Amino acid sequence: MDLQGLTAKIEKRFKNSELRALCFRLDIYYDELPGETRRDKN
Repeated sequence: MDLQGLTAKIEKRFKNSELRALCFRLDIYYDELPGETRRDKN
């Protein structure tokens, strides 16, 4: 799977809370991801 495919799946299937949890597990600061909305952050 390429990066675009992965991004599309994340946008489609993850709720905001799930994306935050994933970032936490990966030791990534969600609030520091670029973008203002969930869709922008993916």
